[in-house]
Amino acid sequence: MSKLNIPEAELLPAPEYIHLDDQLPTIDPLTDAEILNSVIGNETVNQDEQSSNENNAGEVNPDDVPPAEVSPSEALGGLRAAAAFFEQNPHSTPEDLDNVQNLIKRILNLKSQSGKQAKITSFFTSNSTS
Repeated sequence: MSKLNIPEAELLPAPEYIHLDDQLPTIDPLTDAEILNSVIGNETVNQDEQSSNENNAGEVNPDDVPPAEVSPSEALGGLRAAAAFFEQNPHSTPEDLDNVQNLIKRILNLKSQSGKQAKITSFFTSNSTS
C-alpha cells in the first residue's frame, strides 16, 4: 500500500470495510400513519387515511401548515401547569421551579409591553355616536 501512503495498521480488512456503514439509517423516519399501521393494523388506518384523503381533496396537508401562533395567555397557561408540575414532583429542584417562574415573569413583561395605550379621545369618540 505504498501508493496511498496509509500505514498498514490503519487499513481495514475488506469484510469489515464492506460492513462499516451497515448500522447507518438508510430510510426516512416513519410517519404517524405508518406507526399506527404497525400498532393497530393496516385496515383501520388505511380506512381513516382514505376517508381523510377524500375529505381533504385539494386541501393542504396539516403537517405542511406552520403551527398557529401561541398567544401570551396560552403560553402562561402552559407555564403555570409546568410550575405546578415542578412544585408537585419530588425529583425537581428549586432551580427548575425558578426557571419556570422566570419565564412566567418574562411573558407577563412582554404582554404588558405589547399592550397599546388607549387615547383618552377614543373614549369620547365611541360614546358620542350613540
